[in-house]
Amino acid sequence: MNISTFHSDLPGQRRPSVNAFPNEGVSAGGGRGAAFIARLLLLAGVLMGLLAAPMVHADQNPPGCTGSGLGIFLFTDSPDVHIGDTLTYSVTVFNGFGSGPIVCNATAIQAFVVTPDGASHPITLVRTALSSGQSDYYSNVVSYVVRAQDIQSDGTVRATASDTGVIHQNDVNSQGGGNQGVNTQVSLPCIQIAAQCTGSVGETGAITFTGSVTNCGNNTLGGVTVTNFR
Repeated sequence: MNISTFHSDLPGQRRPSVNAFPNEGVSAGGGRGAAFIARLLLLAGVLMGLLAAPMVHADQNPPGCTGSGLGIFLFTDSPDVHIGDTLTYSVTVFNGFGSGPIVCNATAIQAFVVTPDGASHPITLVRTALSSGQSDYYSNVVSYVVRAQDIQSDGTVRATASDTGVIHQNDVNSQGGGNQGVNTQVSLPCIQIAAQCTGSVGETGAITFTGSVTNCGNNTLGGVTVTNFR
């Protein structure tokens, strides 16, 4: 059945308008109308299938692997520093150990080092995919100049390293990774001087000074005595 509407040009007179769909019927059994509806349903089914499809390939690789072994080690070139010294950090990105269980492959790996000043430094990796037991060492990837404002209450500066990646654990991939921190002790020398003087009698009498130099009350570095001072 075609749909028509009427417009009036003169009082009491009507004319049919042109059908917007001259060849399409509105009933499900009506020729081209049924074909048109079928095409729409087919298109909707294709779209729903695309939306339901997984966006990334997921699998267990290698077969029988037991889980995530992705992690990171963090190293510093010195255990003790002073303000103004430069610390250099190195890392190892690894996926399990050769003597341990078989861990699942890791892909899309990213790694970062956060220096004591809070700055995050991405690491350019030679491999972003590691199989079980594989690792890569990155020497001197980040340098940092020790600042007084970065010293913690325990007298250290702290850095952290982390990595993350896609773990091919089973039919649904998981996210894995590790985090590691390292502290470096900051030496803060502090010198205190204590002095005493003993007077004498007369214009030519000797005045004697005695004292000590101390490293902030912890260790006496030595005594000082000055005599015959006028």
